[in-house]
Amino acid sequence: MVDNREPRPPRSAPPPPRKKKKSYFWLWLILGLIVLGLAVAGVTVKRMAAQKQLQSVTQQMAVQTVLTVNPTKGAPTVLITLPGSVQAYIQTTVYAQVTGYLKRWLVDIGTPVKEGQLLAEIETPQLDQQLAAAQATVVQGQASTDLAQTTADRYNSLADSNAVSKQDVDTNNGNLAVAKANLTNAKANVAGHQ
Repeated sequence: MVDNREPRPPRSAPPPPRKKKKSYFWLWLILGLIVLGLAVAGVTVKRMAAQKQLQSVTQQMAVQTVLTVNPTKGAPTVLITLPGSVQAYIQTTVYAQVTGYLKRWLVDIGTPVKEGQLLAEIETPQLDQQLAAAQATVVQGQASTDLAQTTADRYNSLADSNAVSKQDVDTNNGNLAVAKANLTNAKANVAGHQ
């Protein structure tokens, strides 16, 4: 029989003990601790330096600085010409209640005024004429009312003795009522023109 197997390589000797790796481990560990200690010391030193710098800057900024200026005499007047327009804050249009002519102007345009202040006086010849006619109508109505009252009183006293007819008494009492109504109307007309 033929053996087709490949020959086995000869067995090597067992690996040597790892004593050298342990010595390197302690060396690396000590070296790492030294580097770590140096890094912590460096950060601590930098922090302390930054803290000291911050304290000194804070103390410098806490000091209040006051700027003083010596006054000097300047130009007495400075004129600046600018284009612009001026408008009233409140505008009010004033209308007369009656037509007429301006008799007297008491306040200039743009002058401040108060509520109820008289601004101008207006002559009203047509209104004055209408008022005079209305006053004359009142006088006339008063006379008519007085006459109608006297007449009604006479007829009422004669009616008691049956000297006049009942129709005449009623007519004169009606005339008195009409005269009183006309007088009231004339007085209202005068009040409307004042």
